[in-house]
Amino acid sequence: MTQSTENSAEQETLNAAPFAFKPYENDHQSLQIGELVFENQTDRVIAYGDIEITKNEQGLSEALKLQQLFNLIVAELQSAKQAGNFTQDSNKQGLLDNQDSFSKEVDNPFS
Repeated sequence: MTQSTENSAEQETLNAAPFAFKPYENDHQSLQIGELVFENQTDRVIAYGDIEITKNEQGLSEALKLQQLFNLIVAELQSAKQAGNFTQDSNKQGLLDNQDSFSKEVDNPFS
């Protein structure tokens, strides 16, 4: 494959149709790239799993998909910031901190 053919194949991948996944639009979409799963929520995008980006065609394809997804996420966040539409921080960490104040130590029943 020549350099110009490789560049045009890469460009085709970059110009591929956008994902059906629309970040922050609903609570029912998910997208999987490799073993990495992205779940959509209206106030967050949750990612879990893992991915191996190998130095071959599959690795390039997965990296370009990740790039496209993150570009969509960043664009939506920038748009929300400009419009003043950031959601309130509903960080679950804060909820766990509040629960700690209601917890108590118990004896280990196995000792």
